[in-house]
Parts: sequence; structure tokens; C-alpha cells
Amino acid sequence: MNKKMDIDHIGYLTNSIEITALDFVSLGYEKGECFNDDNQKTRICFMTKKGETKVELVEPYEENTKMQKQFSKQGGVAPYHLCFIVDDMNEAVEEMSNNGFIPLFKPVEAIAFNNSKICYFWKKTIGFVELLEK
Repeated sequence: MNKKMDIDHIGYLTNSIEITALDFVSLGYEKGECFNDDNQKTRICFMTKKGETKVELVEPYEENTKMQKQFSKQGGVAPYHLCFIVDDMNEAVEEMSNNGFIPLFKPVEAIAFNNSKICYFWKKTIGFVELLEK
């Protein structure tokens, strides 16, 4: 596996960014700007704390049935993905696929990351992994 992959953030699936953010604020995090990502059908917000890994709060739109089902399946707010930064998305996608990770879609631009490319993967032994191109 690519040794250059560093964690960018931990993604939490929530049904209310506003409510979940209050709990992270009580833990010393600061709430950043929220974004609507119509391509991903989600609203997202980053929580930051000096010296700690960022937390991404992800609230699916009502019509995002896959993520709504995931939220129900996990039984409430919970971490659901790790995001790693990569230098070259195409190379990383190939490497992940060669290591048994199943890409959930082709890399797409994400508004929350200034239109940098992201791609999600699934592997039964680890769960969801997101890649973010620098």
C-alpha cells in the first residue's frame, strides 16, 4: 500500500449537523463553515481542534437513500469513514483496487475540498475509506 497516505479526517454520519456539532464543540472542537454538496447529496461541516484530526460531519439530503439507510443501519450518529490524502488519485485508485478495495464510484470533484477529487471505497474488513487528492 502507498506509504504516503496520511489521514485527513474522520467522517461522522449524522442526521443533524447542528446537534452533532454542539457535542463536538463541548469537546473543544470549533465548527467550520457548512457546505451543501449537491453532487454527493449531502451537507457537510468540518470540526477542528488544534493538534487533532479533523472531523467531517456528513448529513445526507432526504433523497440520499443510500446514506439514509446507512444511518439507520448504524443506529445513530457514528464514525463511518476514514479519509486519506493522496498525491495522485488515478494511481491510488488502481492501488486500492489491486488490494481488494471496491470503488463505489469514479473520482469526482467535491465542493468541500475546493473541487479536489475524492473517491470512496468499501472493503468488508475495514469499511468505508475515502481518498482525497492533494
